[in-house]
Parts: sequence; C-alpha cells; structure tokens
Amino acid sequence: VLFNMKSYVLIFLVFFPMIMGIINYFISKKQPRYREIIAILTSVIELGFMIYVMFTYPISNNFLYFNFKVDGFRSIYGFITIFMWMATLLFSKQYMQHYENKDRYYLFYLLTLGATVGVFFSDSLWTTFTFFEMMSLTSFVLVIHDEKKETISAAMTYLAIAIISGMILLMGMFLLQSELGTLSFNQISLLCKDGISTTTYIGGILLLLGFGAKAGMFPFHIWLPKAHAVAPAPASALLSGILTKTGVFGIIICCGYIFSSEKSFAIILFVLALITMLLGAILAVFSVNFKRTLACSSMSQIGFILSGLAMLIFLNSEARFAIDGSFMHMANHSMIKLVLFIVAGIIYMNLHSLDINKMQGYGRKKILLMVCFALGSLSIMCIPGFTGYYSKTLLHEAIVEYGHLLSGTALTLLKVGEYVFLFSGGLTIAYMLKLFVCVFIEKNNDLALQEKYDKQKSMNPLTAITLVVSTILMCLVPYVLNTESAHEFFNIHLHESEHAIHFYGWECLKGALISLAIGLIVYFGFIRLVLKKKNQNNQKEYINVWPEWLDIEKMIYRPVLFVWKTPVFRFVFKAISEVLDIIIYLFRRYILRQYKYKFEGAPFLFKFGRVIDKIKGNDSNYYANRLVSRYRIVKNVGDTLNATFAFDFLMACIGVVTILLVAVLL
Repeated sequence: VLFNMKSYVLIFLVFFPMIMGIINYFISKKQPRYREIIAILTSVIELGFMIYVMFTYPISNNFLYFNFKVDGFRSIYGFITIFMWMATLLFSKQYMQHYENKDRYYLFYLLTLGATVGVFFSDSLWTTFTFFEMMSLTSFVLVIHDEKKETISAAMTYLAIAIISGMILLMGMFLLQSELGTLSFNQISLLCKDGISTTTYIGGILLLLGFGAKAGMFPFHIWLPKAHAVAPAPASALLSGILTKTGVFGIIICCGYIFSSEKSFAIILFVLALITMLLGAILAVFSVNFKRTLACSSMSQIGFILSGLAMLIFLNSEARFAIDGSFMHMANHSMIKLVLFIVAGIIYMNLHSLDINKMQGYGRKKILLMVCFALGSLSIMCIPGFTGYYSKTLLHEAIVEYGHLLSGTALTLLKVGEYVFLFSGGLTIAYMLKLFVCVFIEKNNDLALQEKYDKQKSMNPLTAITLVVSTILMCLVPYVLNTESAHEFFNIHLHESEHAIHFYGWECLKGALISLAIGLIVYFGFIRLVLKKKNQNNQKEYINVWPEWLDIEKMIYRPVLFVWKTPVFRFVFKAISEVLDIIIYLFRRYILRQYKYKFEGAPFLFKFGRVIDKIKGNDSNYYANRLVSRYRIVKNVGDTLNATFAFDFLMACIGVVTILLVAVLL
C-alpha cells in the first residue's frame, strides 16, 4: 500500500485540488453552504498527504509528459504552500462573506493551488513551464475578482506581465532544448557543469527574465504593487508569500543547474537584486496604501533572496551561508507575509479602505491584532531575536565572506553592494515602523471615529485561531527549518565549513545595528518630518510625494506598446490578419469542405415519444414532437462543434509543426 501511495502521491497532490475545485464549483451552484467546507476539507486532505511526503522523500512520479520529484527543499516548500492555502481558505470564510462570485473564487483558488504545487514539484523545465503558465492564468482570476475599474487595470498589467514572461520562458526553453537536447534539470546540470555555449547562456538569461518577472524582480516588478493592492487579502498573501517564490524556484534552477560556474551571470543577478531590494524599499517608504506597502516590501525582500543566489555562484563550494540564508529567507518571508496580509485583510474587511490615514488608530485596543502584526513586523525588520534576523544575517555574512576573496576595485564595488543591502534593511525598518505606529499607536484625527474603532470587534474566532497559529509557525521557522535538507536541490557540492556563524557575536550584530540606526533616522528624520504634513483641517496626515509620472510602466512600457498602435503597425497587422482570414477561408472551403446538414427527422424518437403520449393519454403528439425538436437542436450543435473542432485541431497541428520547425532550425 505504501509503495502504491508513493508511486502516485505527487500526481495526487498536483491534480487533487484541481479536480476538487471543479467538483466544488458544480456542487456549490446547487448547495452554496457546502462551498467553503469542501474547499477547506480539500486543503486539509492535501496537507495530510504532504506531511506523508515530508517523511518519505525522495519521491519521483511521472505522469504523461510531466516529471515530478520531491527532495528536502521541495517537501518543505510544498508544506509551506499547502499550509498557507489552508490558512487563507479559513480566513476567506469570513473575508469573502459579502463578496459576489464566490463559486468562481473558490474554483480558481483550488486550481491555483494545484498549479503552484506542480511548479514546486517539477523536475523538468517543460513541467515547470506548463504549471507556471497555468498558475499565472488561474491566479489572474483571483486578482481581478471584484471587477472594479482599478482592479481591472491592475489585473491587465498582471496578465500582460504573465504572458510576456511566459513567452520569454518559452524562447529560453527552445534555445536550451535545441542546444542541449534536454529540459531535465539533472541532464541540464551535467551538460553545463564544464562550461556553456553562447546559445545556452542566452537561453539561461531568458529564463532568468521569465522567472524573475513572476518573482517581482526589476524591471518586471510593475505588476506586484498593483495586483496586491486590489486582490482580495487572502489572494494577496499567496501572491506575495508563495507565487513570487515560484519565480525564485526557477531562478535557483538557473543558478545551480545552468550558471553554477558563470560569474558574469552572478554579476548580472547581483546588480538586479540590489536594484530590486532598494527600489522596493523606497516605494514602500513613500506608499500610503497599506497593502501596497506590504507588496513593495515583498519586492524588496525578493531582492535580498536574489542577492543570496548571486553569492551562491560567486562562492560555489563555499556557499553554505548563501544557500542557507536564501532558503531560510524564502521560508521566513512566506510565513511573515501570511501573517501581515491576514492582518491587513482583517482591517480592510472592517474599514473597506487601505488608506493608512483612515486606518490610523484602528488597532490601539485590539491586543491580539497588535501582537501578531508586531511579531511579523519585527521579523521582517530583522531585529535580533526574531525570525528574519537569522536569514538576513546569513545573507549578509555570505557577502562579507565573498569580500574576503576580493581586493581592489572588485572589493570596492562589493562594498557598495553591501551598503545598499544594509541601507535597504534600514528602509524596511522605517516603513514597517510607519505602518505599526500609524495603525496601533497613534490616535485617529477624528476622535468620534477613534471611539468607534476602540469598541469595534475585528474578527470571528475562526479567523483569530488562523492568525494565531500562523503567527506561531512564523516564529518557529528558524528553529524547525532543516536547511541542510535543501542543499541537494541547490545542486552545489559544498565543502565542510571551517567556521560556524555566531548570530549574536559582534560581527553579526553590527550589520543589524547599522540597519536599525538607518531605519530610525529615516523614520524620524524623513517620514515624520517630510511624509507627514498638516491638512486643510490643521491635522497631520501621511502623504505620498512620489511623483506619479515616475513610473516605469507609464514612462517606458506603455509608450512602447503605444508605438504598436500607430497607423504603420496597424496597417501591417491588419494586412497579416487579412491574409490569415483568407487562409482560414480556403481551409474551410476546399479542405474541410464544410456543408450545411439537412435534417429530415428522427423516426425512432418520434415513435418512442408516441408511446409516452399514449401512456399519458395525449392526442397531440406532445412528447413525440418535443423529443424530435430536442434532437434537432443537439444534432445542429453537434455538427457545428464537429466542424469547429476539426478546424481548430488542424490549426493546432499546423502551429505545433511550425514551432517544431523553428526549434529544429535554431
């Protein structure tokens, strides 16, 4: 029995939530009261099987052309993924109470769970790509859920980035397939360990950009602040905590399997990491939207993780701190953002606003909410003694360790990178302090409103239990996470470390204290003095002085897209579409030879209907005519579908052949 379970358990974990999502959709149409119960029960069963996998890995399962594998890293991240889905489903029960289209919401929630698990369990780029694209499209429905104007705009940006990143990934895969002849992770690693060709290098860069877009890496980060701000809070927790990590998963493949000995790639990644962490932190400092601030924070934290992956390549066999720090910070960030977004959702659920000025003072007398948010904030601030401190210290020590191998200009440039690392950490402290003080310390300018906030009940018992359990697990991450088990997945052969890290030694504490000092200076010297001004009622409120025009989407991406709408390009595309229309017409007319079918009747059904009429005592042939008319409708629809399917199948075959020819030529 155990053998059989082990042979199919990964396939079950990927497809079970998808199947249950579809079943739940149809059941909830008839019996809405079972909707949440089925969704939550699905996640509980999924978590149970995932716990079994954690104690029995390594496991490999193949299904059709999908290759799945679970090792230490994948098992832990599979557990984190499914636990976060279960927690947010429990929270959704209260949060989604007054939303419409809940059947659709839970359908795509479970579809996205299966697709995300598929990404983390994948053992080939083709499998990763398939579930990566599925996850992007299903999560798009979660982002656009409430269908408001600003939501649709943000969701379109999210979808555009998802499609573009998917196409970039596909191009990278074609190049790797044509050059290496395989998309299997292990085979790619074997073929690239002694050096790579220019074609493979370009293919790997395309993979970095494609996966980096989902991770929220600069310059494809634009979807992240917008999508998080408008998506339902449970979905935001997953977008920030888990879906960005699928992008990091792909970048780990790039670093450990393709570019493990290519320091030029590490330089590119390190520069992008520094820009991502700094820009995300700066945007968070200026933001006055609660969820947008947390979203920009996610972008910044992804930058910290990517810096560790760059150090992985630089240090190679000495990269223990880099690997442990990257893995632990991934896990820390996922759990921290689960807690913070649940708190954000609870507040929004009661106030229906994300403006921190309207939230001001809301949590002053809500002790449970305050404690959970404080623990999450202190963790992401990386204050000594809290979860984020351990992972970020490991990442910082990896940079310091690499500095010991350098001299001259190279060392100076690395020092600049280290200062950006510490400064970005300081900004994290500043913007999280801003949120905490505003919501849980300061009083609202409207004293009557403050009195209402103090008396208001914020959450039901189920949401409270979910928040408390999530917070407890978040605090336990550094103590229960087995970083050694993740080493195999990173595909770097590590030498035995000659020195251990002393987290509370002066060398480690020094970096944290520098960031703390920077954070306090920015908060008291900039946020309190510059970003908090008196309004027309002579009351102080937080303002956003970030220029609206200083937006990479508005400055670059949209103008580029506008060029494609100019008369010249419109003429070219119209000509192409006309040619395609002509080809389609010729296929339909001369190859498919579609005809209109003339239907004369259905004698058997007519006679069967007459029998029913006689039993019922009808003289008007009611059931006989009814059955014949229904059959005609079905027949006509069937003929139409048959012709459409034939044509679509032919077009699909032509498309596949074209793609294969392009791949062969490359």
